[in-house]
This record gives sequence, C-alpha cells and structure tokens, in this order.
Amino acid sequence: MDRVRSALDELVLQAKKSFRSLAEDDRSPVEKLLDMHLDDAALVGPPTAALHDFASRTFNVVDCKRILQRLWHMIETAPDRPHVLRKVLVVLHHCVLHGSDAFLNAALAKKPLLRDLALHYNRDESQQYRYSKDVDAGAGVRKLAADLFDVLHSPPALHDARSAALQLQKKLSASGIGLLSPSASPRPSTYFDTSRPAPYTDDPSPSSWELGGRGHVCHDVKDAADAH
Repeated sequence: MDRVRSALDELVLQAKKSFRSLAEDDRSPVEKLLDMHLDDAALVGPPTAALHDFASRTFNVVDCKRILQRLWHMIETAPDRPHVLRKVLVVLHHCVLHGSDAFLNAALAKKPLLRDLALHYNRDESQQYRYSKDVDAGAGVRKLAADLFDVLHSPPALHDARSAALQLQKKLSASGIGLLSPSASPRPSTYFDTSRPAPYTDDPSPSSWELGGRGHVCHDVKDAADAH
C-alpha cells in the first residue's frame, strides 16, 4: 500500500511540475512554432507549409518582430550547432523571398552577419578536414549563408528572386492550392493564432490577392489541396 501511495505522490508531483512549466511559458504562438521546427531534436527542416506560414506571418508587425528576434538570437547562440543554423537560414531565406518588406529590410541590415557566416563559420575547424568535405559540418551553413548574402547584395537578383517567388505562388493558386488562392478553405492554418484577428482582410476581392497584400489570409496548403 505504501508503495502505491508513493507512486501516486510521484505522479502528482510530476503533474504539478509539468503544469508549472506550462504556466511559466510566456512564448508567443509563433515563437513556439519556431522553436518546435528549429529544435535540436527535429531531424528534418521545417516543411514547406510551415515555411509559407512563417512568411505570411511577417506581414503582421508583431509576429514579424518576434520571428526576426528569434532567428537572430538562434544565429548568435547556436554557433556549435550547425544543423540548427542550417534550419534557421532556410527559414530566413524563405521569408526574404516570400515575406514582407519589413522583414526584407531587417535582413538587408544584417548582411554583414551573413557575410561573416559565409566566409568564416567553422572555417578554422574544417581545415583539418580539407580533403573530406563530408566531415566539414559547417559547409552547409556557409553555403546557405553565401546564397542568401548574394541575393541580398544584388538588387536585381533580389528583385528577380522575389518576383519568381510571387509568380510561383500565383501559379499554384491558379490550381486552387496556393497560399494566395481566394478559393482556398477559409479555415485558418494550423499555425495561425486565432486569438488575434487576421491582418489585411479589408478587401477580399480576387484582384487584390497578392502575397501579403490586402486580402491575404494564411491557409494551410494541405487543407486547400484536400478541399479540391
């Protein structure tokens, strides 16, 4: 009987700790999503639907600020975790191409940081592995940082990349599966914070459906595809 009582007490204690931990978690929904997809334990990078969702959230001034803060913080605090940095750079690159002008301007201001990553990240440590690129854990980070820096550093390349991203979204939307499709399911995305009203919904006319433009609402790609 004492053994059973002890086990029950332990369960109650663990439940209290878990509840206390949840109560103390003051992260916003978008910060929780970023942490989930960029966590050490995540074996793969964020799925395309999540990347599009992060990009759409950059058109909300509050979420945009939080996403930027989280990404820069991870870059600065995870120098010894190249797999995390690779995921961060993938999200950053996607939001630069598909996200808001505010996000783009913030990324442009961080070009020196990206240049340093492209030139120096893990470079000294990798010299001993110069005959085996597979052993150089930082090679992927340097490549992603270099690609993003090149796009940001060249206004024509940046314009072309963002235009191509928009055209891709429009092409997908023509089939009713893109994030810009006005015929997509009106149900908010799995990643959408329903406690906050959706921004830019004052003009729902099809002619205004541009990524992040007036009338833009975030939809889940899978849900939209299932609806057709």
